[in-house]
Amino acid sequence: MTADQQPNPFRPPAEGMAPVASWQWYQRPVWPLLPPPPRNGAGNAALVLGLLSVLFCWTFFLSPLTLALGVLAVVLGLVGLANVRGGRATNRVFAHGGLWTGAAGSALSAVLVVLLAGWSADWPTEVRSAAGADFLAGPGQEVAYADGLAVTVAGPREGDPGQLLVIHVTNGGGHTVDLAEGVARAWIGDEAAGVVLLTRSPEELAPGETGSISFRIGGTMAGSAERGPLALDYAPGDGYDFGFWEFELGTGDGGSGSGPDSDESASGEDGVEA
Repeated sequence: MTADQQPNPFRPPAEGMAPVASWQWYQRPVWPLLPPPPRNGAGNAALVLGLLSVLFCWTFFLSPLTLALGVLAVVLGLVGLANVRGGRATNRVFAHGGLWTGAAGSALSAVLVVLLAGWSADWPTEVRSAAGADFLAGPGQEVAYADGLAVTVAGPREGDPGQLLVIHVTNGGGHTVDLAEGVARAWIGDEAAGVVLLTRSPEELAPGETGSISFRIGGTMAGSAERGPLALDYAPGDGYDFGFWEFELGTGDGGSGSGPDSDESASGEDGVEA
């Protein structure tokens, strides 16, 4: 057989010759199928989060965070164990460790969260304005609280006896404030002065309402300008921090912010101790 008669797989066979399949000349390699890698991520993450939850759950203020970490560790531990049972993971020990450390951290954190919530409920509402907190407020300056309550105090006015103070309270928050629980304290210079409640309207201040409280600063006022300014501490209700005011006596500045309520407060009612 000449070279021209040799079968060529790349061209059609000559007449009278059987076709030759080109693939019969080569054998396709067969690669072995590798098993998928184990899905150990859930079990590993469960152990890490569970350990973090146990390590930091003793920190009082971090207990809400460690509670969340512990719950997440329990969930991932259960997922990791499901993967192990299904043959998709190989880290049974890690998954079990994450499950149990997460459960322990969650239990301890839950107890501290309850204690933290009870303790937080006793925190007084803070003054959020600079006036009344960072520096002493003056006549007509607004002292604002974190829940939206705002307090202004008109400057002192001469009364008989003592001097009159009118406090205006505006409820910009979302809950009713009992003004009967308000507390007032006063000093003239370094000496404590008596505070007598004259009027209070209304007793309870609903959201959006404004009320007024009138006080008489008792004691002898003679020479009060020489003894020092009038200092007032006032908390509008139970669970509120004190705001702080200071007024100069004998300057004629006492009328700032006073209105009809001030006149009513001078009506001579007996009043009660604040």
